[in-house]
Amino acid sequence: MRCPECGGRIVEDKEVVCSECGLVLGEKLAVEQRYYPRVISNSHYPRKVFKVTFPSNPEIFRDEVQRLMHFARGYGIRMSSEKLEAIIKYIVKKDVYGAFPKKPMGVRLKEIKMVRSLLIRKGVITPVHQDATDYIRWCLQRLNLDDIKIDGKMLYEEVAEVYKQIPNRRMQTKAAVAIYYVCRKHGIGLSMEEIAAACGVSESTISQNLKLLGWIKNSQL
Repeated sequence: MRCPECGGRIVEDKEVVCSECGLVLGEKLAVEQRYYPRVISNSHYPRKVFKVTFPSNPEIFRDEVQRLMHFARGYGIRMSSEKLEAIIKYIVKKDVYGAFPKKPMGVRLKEIKMVRSLLIRKGVITPVHQDATDYIRWCLQRLNLDDIKIDGKMLYEEVAEVYKQIPNRRMQTKAAVAIYYVCRKHGIGLSMEEIAAACGVSESTISQNLKLLGWIKNSQL
């Protein structure tokens, strides 16, 4: 993230300040690094993941979006302001804050890739690395299940095992189905609606893809 005034590097301590001009941008860290409990799995410790906590001052997010929009315009990105703003918001949430936002309506994937590649190539943003395990943990954080341990195993580990058994579906669908199954298996009182909302899919997507877990008896679902 860069300073909206001078473009300097942002330093996060007790306050969010610009290292160049000293402008105070907020009181709360934009991104909080979160470490999971020290549970050994396959001879290694779980690596750190990011828990999304947006700054207390929404102007920080808005100013970052406006700065990146101005930068993109300066390098020849030509599209409507509404579409560019939607794309930039998506990129900031995904690559700066480490979230997994939904693709904006009416925006093509190649348009997002075009803007994103420009910002990365010019060194304006440094993307946070994300994979399926990060996504599962992020969904469980949204459901307040990230610290749950059952039978000596962290819940996300069992969800990840079920996730691997589901073939030929996108990451969001596989994660939602796996979380739903594990919650039903252990009697965790979450509805399909809550899980679908946390994973960014529809309830019908979960129900229609439960058959992919054919190795599990239907009575268990």
